[in-house]
Amino acid sequence: SIFQEMQFEETFLIIKERLLMEMEAGRLKKVPIHTVFITFYGLLTFPLITKNLITSIFLKDTTDFSVFMLEWKQYILFHLEQMQSRPCRT
Repeated sequence: SIFQEMQFEETFLIIKERLLMEMEAGRLKKVPIHTVFITFYGLLTFPLITKNLITSIFLKDTTDFSVFMLEWKQYILFHLEQMQSRPCRT
């Protein structure tokens, strides 16, 4: 399958291990790893999956979707920052 060919499983395992290491080091709040995964990937993928619905309900046309996504990026960063043990310094 494409999933196997692109080695997603190995990549996810590496990300999981790194996140757990950061939690143990105290740089990230200790949160169940599945919660981190679902929150992060949900925030990333849901707007893309529901682009037509978002556009038809909330936006004037599809060109506004890129503006919406830029605004959404700040929301994603906010949630990731909330997972840190101390405030993010960007």
